[in-house]
Amino acid sequence: MELFSQRLEEFDKAHPGDQYIAERCRFGIRANLQAAGADTDDPVYAELLNTADQACINYIIKSRLAELFKHIHEHTNLDGADAAKPGQIKLSLPATEHFPFLKSATQQGNTVEFTFNDIIPQLSGRKLVATFGIEKGYSDNQLAFSGSDQTTVPHELLLYNILPPSARHTDAETDGDNTTD
Repeated sequence: MELFSQRLEEFDKAHPGDQYIAERCRFGIRANLQAAGADTDDPVYAELLNTADQACINYIIKSRLAELFKHIHEHTNLDGADAAKPGQIKLSLPATEHFPFLKSATQQGNTVEFTFNDIIPQLSGRKLVATFGIEKGYSDNQLAFSGSDQTTVPHELLLYNILPPSARHTDAETDGDNTTD
């Protein structure tokens, strides 16, 4: 396992930044299988590697998008915020120097639009649009975000709460047999 960690560290030094997410996933999964003694050239592993690669890539991109919202939550002051007037709150939007894959983040009323550059190929030229409101937490106000149908980021890269309404599943749609008792 130490050899695996060392190889992954060397890979990360040679391939810094989010533009290498796919390569890092492939390298990490293959190295992990090899460290476990698996023959990664065996066709049995081809589908596993392909499926695992995509799941890894999606996971990392979701985490990057989640970091955008975490930044807003942690840096926006909601003292004295009026839940009935969320559009009057000035959000602390993430800066492109802290999020290199972000082209811009803008606020219009209670809507935030993120546009992405080409650093993460899966997000290149796409936008994520979310509306926000204020909810009463246990001890203070909290921001609550919801997705918009104006979002062009692929749905498999979005966390559930920022999925566009048209992409959310209802209980009736996920009920296996759709029968009544």
